[in-house]
Amino acid sequence: MLEQYRFDKMVLLVGQACYSACELESYGFSQVPGMQVVGQTPSAGVEAEVARGQFVLPEGMSLQVPTGRFTLPDGSLFLEGQGVPLTVKVPVDQTTALSSDDIVLQTAEKVAQGHL
Repeated sequence: MLEQYRFDKMVLLVGQACYSACELESYGFSQVPGMQVVGQTPSAGVEAEVARGQFVLPEGMSLQVPTGRFTLPDGSLFLEGQGVPLTVKVPVDQTTALSSDDIVLQTAEKVAQGHL
């Protein structure tokens, strides 16, 4: 029999280095009921389909360009220019920028423990 696990608190960490397929996966996880999305910035907001946009150029160079885009039923762009939105925003300020600690991870831990 397959066991199903449940957690009281769930946290998804995102940041500006999360783009393309990472954004699709993060968006999917962000839709899980009760999921808290933690980060200093949303994901990059550059989701675009590139499967038909892969080109091999002379001298070992390559080029990748978007050839498709995801839209919502109302015609607006999906994730493009926005990224996966945060539910818990960790500020970017002097304290967090100069810290040698992983402030985003520490915040996520506090959220998961119910302290935020």
